Amino acid sequence: KEVTMQRASANLDRQIRQQTLDMLENYCTRSRFFDSWSKRLAADLIRNVQGRPLVQLQVVPGQTIKNCALSGLALHIFITFSLPGGLSLMEPLRILLKEPQRMNNSYLPTMPEDILAQA
Repeated sequence: KEVTMQRASANLDRQIRQQTLDMLENYCTRSRFFDSWSKRLAADLIRNVQGRPLVQLQVVPGQTIKNCALSGLALHIFITFSLPGGLSLMEPLRILLKEPQRMNNSYLPTMPEDILAQA
C-alpha cells in the first residue's frame, strides 16, 4: 500500500525508482512466504494496476487529497480483508464481507452489555 500511495506525488524526487519497484515485485513474486493470490495482489499494487478495471483505485499524480485518501483507505480495507490464513480477530469480518451467508447463525457482540442469552 505504501509503495502504491507514493505514486500520488507529482514530485519525481518522491517517486520510487523503477529499479526499486522491479526489485520489490521480484521479491514478492518469488517469495515462498506468499501464496499465489498474495503474490498477484503484491505485483498489482507495485505496478499500480489494482482494481482493474476500476481505475479509481489506481493512484496517480495530481489526484485530489480526498481521492488519494479514499483510494488508500479502500486499498487498506481490501488488503486487510483479503489476507489468507488462519483464524484471527478479523476473520468474522472477512467472512461477513466475502461470504455473508456463513454468518447467518453467528453472534457478533458489538457492545460490552451484549448478552448472548438476550440475542
